[in-house]
Amino acid sequence: MLLPELARLLKQVELKPSLKTMTKRSGAVRRNRSGRGMDFKEVRNYIFGDDTRHIDWNVTSRMGELYVKEFHVENDQLINIFLDVSKSMYTGAGEERTKFFVGYQIAFFIALLCIFAGEQVNIVCYSKNIEFSSGVLKTREAVYYAFSKIDKMKPVMPESSHRLPFSLLKDKYIRKSITYIISDFYNIEDISIYKSLVYVHDIYAVSVFDPIESVENELFSLFYIKNPETLEGGKYLSTYREDSRIVFSFFGSKLLRIGTNEELGIPIMNFIQK
Repeated sequence: MLLPELARLLKQVELKPSLKTMTKRSGAVRRNRSGRGMDFKEVRNYIFGDDTRHIDWNVTSRMGELYVKEFHVENDQLINIFLDVSKSMYTGAGEERTKFFVGYQIAFFIALLCIFAGEQVNIVCYSKNIEFSSGVLKTREAVYYAFSKIDKMKPVMPESSHRLPFSLLKDKYIRKSITYIISDFYNIEDISIYKSLVYVHDIYAVSVFDPIESVENELFSLFYIKNPETLEGGKYLSTYREDSRIVFSFFGSKLLRIGTNEELGIPIMNFIQK
C-alpha cells in the first residue's frame, strides 16, 4: 500500500496534464503520448496531415466526417528500479518505519509515476543474489501486483552485493535505460570499476539511512551490538561515513539521501525533477 502522502502526490500529477514531472532526462516520465504503437488509444477527428491509413471508416461512415484511430506510442525506454532487500534494510526507526519500508514506498511511487507517463518499468529486488524480478511492466495493474509480492518478502540473504545492479546493467540490460538503485549501501564495496556505465545508462541512487547510523560518538564504541547483516555481535562500528563517501563519489548530484524519519513526497519529487 502506498503511503497517503505519496498517493496524494501521484493524484495531483495525474490531475494536472500540464505538470512537468521530469525534465531533462532522456525519456524520463513524459506524459502519455499518442503515436504509431500497437495498443489502441481512441478515435478522434481527422486533422490535416494525419496518416490516411489510420482513418476509421466505420466511425467515419456513421458520423459523416473523417475520424482516425490513435494508438499509444511504442516506447522502448526502460526504467530499471533496483531495491535492496538484504537484512540491513529491515532495520530502522522502529519496526514499521524500516529502511526497507521507505525504499519500498519510493520504488512503488517511481514505478507508478513512470507507468502513468507511458514508460516501461523493470523491478529487481536483490541482496547477494536476485530475489525477485518483475520483468517488463507496462500497466498500473501489473505494478500493483508486483509490489504486492514484494511487500510480503522477507530478508533471505544476510548481505548485499552492491555490485549486482551494475553487473546486470553491464551484461543483461545493455540498452540505454534510466535506472534507480535504492539501498542503504551498507558496507558497500568499491564500485568505481563500473563508472563507464554512466555513459550508457542514466543511473540514480536513493540512499536510505537510519539517523542513528550517521551519529559519530565515541561513547557508542563501548557498546556491543549485532551487525545488521551478519547478525554477529561486536563493538559498534559505523560504516556510514565511508559508505557515503563511496556512494557520493560515484553518483554525485544523482544521489538522494533520505532518512527513515523524513517525509518522502517533497524530497523524492525534487529529486526526480532535477
